[in-house]
Amino acid sequence: MTKHAVELTGAELTLEAIQQIACEYRLVDYRQDIRKKLKDQRAKLEDQLRNKPEISIYGTNRLHGDLKDVAIDDNVVEEYQAKYVKVHNCGTGSPLPISFVRAMMVIRLNSFARGQSAIHLETCECMLNMLNRRVTPVVLEEGSVGASGDLVPLAMMAATMIGLDESEAFYEEAVPGEESEFLPPERMSGRQAMKNAGVELIKLKAKEAMGLTNGSNFIAGIAVLECLKAERLLKVASITTAMTAEAIRGELKAFGTIINEDSNRSQQQNAIAVEVRNLLVDTERSSKIGQESLFSWSKTMEAEQIQKLREGLIDDAHQTAFDKILATISSETDPADELGVVRSVIEQIQKLLVQTDHKKPGSATKLPPIAFADPELFAKVLIEIAVANKPSERVQDRYSIRAVPQVNGAARKAIQHLREAIQEEINSATDNPLFDFDNTLPGEDLKFASGANFHGQPLALVIDYAKIALTSVGLMSDKRSFSLLSKNLSYGLPADLAYDSSKADAGLMLTQYAGAARAADNRVLATPASVMSLSTAANQEDFVSMGSIGVINLRKVNQNLAKILAIELLCALRAIQLTYDWLPIGRRALGKGTARIYELLCGEELFPLGDDHDPVKYLRDHYLQTDLEKANNIVQSDLLIDTIEDLWPASENSGTVSEN
Repeated sequence: MTKHAVELTGAELTLEAIQQIACEYRLVDYRQDIRKKLKDQRAKLEDQLRNKPEISIYGTNRLHGDLKDVAIDDNVVEEYQAKYVKVHNCGTGSPLPISFVRAMMVIRLNSFARGQSAIHLETCECMLNMLNRRVTPVVLEEGSVGASGDLVPLAMMAATMIGLDESEAFYEEAVPGEESEFLPPERMSGRQAMKNAGVELIKLKAKEAMGLTNGSNFIAGIAVLECLKAERLLKVASITTAMTAEAIRGELKAFGTIINEDSNRSQQQNAIAVEVRNLLVDTERSSKIGQESLFSWSKTMEAEQIQKLREGLIDDAHQTAFDKILATISSETDPADELGVVRSVIEQIQKLLVQTDHKKPGSATKLPPIAFADPELFAKVLIEIAVANKPSERVQDRYSIRAVPQVNGAARKAIQHLREAIQEEINSATDNPLFDFDNTLPGEDLKFASGANFHGQPLALVIDYAKIALTSVGLMSDKRSFSLLSKNLSYGLPADLAYDSSKADAGLMLTQYAGAARAADNRVLATPASVMSLSTAANQEDFVSMGSIGVINLRKVNQNLAKILAIELLCALRAIQLTYDWLPIGRRALGKGTARIYELLCGEELFPLGDDHDPVKYLRDHYLQTDLEKANNIVQSDLLIDTIEDLWPASENSGTVSEN
């Protein structure tokens, strides 16, 4: 047994263990009892084939597909194995990422470990060595219909194992003198890769070509890694939801116990509600008093706006009138609201300024006559307007905020269903035929049966379910980004989250275009593949799952969802950065979890507000592609989840969000 290796038994493999082997290159092996069992069982099959060739066994001493009744002569059994592999190598499209192929191989090996396939131990050892020595066959993503196993992609794996001249593989060579460091993968002939890694090629015996290619392991291998990714993205969606709630000073009772735990809702809905509300514990910004506060400007921006207005006024008399207006605000306004009223009054004045020469847009301006004649009265009127338009306590928010527990909870249930189906698939015997060695007595003919455990429908259905669910999560996130950017929906945020539109800043408007495109793409990709059957094998295989298409689309749905969530994260972050100090002290603090996320994202290496030369440099318009890529990488990593995961207890205990 290789030290620290994952031991395959056919019954205990987990999604997480597959990820460790596929992505982190953890070693993999069989226990000695598994090895002995495989050797003994193979000997029993060979004994029957030798002594009772008249007993027909599909794909073993008979051909495959609609040629199932044609006997295979003893002298061409090995030749048939090679021919089988050759004619099944007809894939198209792009190579799968290495991690997916490694996952596929692990699942195939675990199926063999159950002891119902009668595969040579040497064949299994070849696959084990390939995994442990970093030889990964080039497998193209197109060709399987997800029925008699993923025949085409698995045959591409087998082609490398037997050293077909046309086969290709990736090989990752160890850095000389550094056993734990490896050079980037190099694509080469499969034969060369096996030679470089010191893995011996094999000759397949009766039943083995069929055994290697039967099983929905292409579907399952991709589904494993994409299921784990979907689980992480749903947690990220809770984080982006909480950040958006802070940005718009959202109403938080929708995440409380009355709506969720106390209403006999699903475990998954309650879990989403707990995640969001635990991030928002102790928020002042989204409290009742925070919601009722007028946004001011930051001190820097207020000074800029006042200076800009002053520079446009025609003469000293208007400057004096403006001074009286500011003084009146100071004397007539509640100190807690003063800065917000200043902003409101200045914005109202900017709309009322009279241009001295309409033909010259840049000409000087005058205050309206009433402001010049009686600035104190004018100021009091504008103060009353500002106070009258103060936001009130939020009654409820749009669905894209308040229905997150319900929608994302339903998605989490779908992903849980996917996980359960995968767990069953990866720990079962899936090739054809299958043998019952345990209940075959000495001297008896082997008990075996042909069936369809290789069929991809059990996975295809739940993959489609997951795609639809994740598409809904993305549509909700896109709606939240849209709301953050719309001045009529964002409760006081700057239009398009632009720092200063008067200086031609356009903000983040176009990021939502990019997100909307991905959300629309997911609508197309969510179309169920499991109902797209087309007959194959002269109607011998007349209903196929097309789960291979579904799982490739699941991968694309996850990629799109990550980008959509990254855009929401950018928009919510920008909204909070712009307005963080626009509320009075005592009304601006973020929640326990959102504060951590905000501090993390504002770090110098991620999304700082500015630099030493310009403290708000990155709030002004700049090249956004860099931001999008950075945000997408963050969303797809564990960085956000690791930052706040201690706030998400596994138990039902949850934090409380103030309802006042």
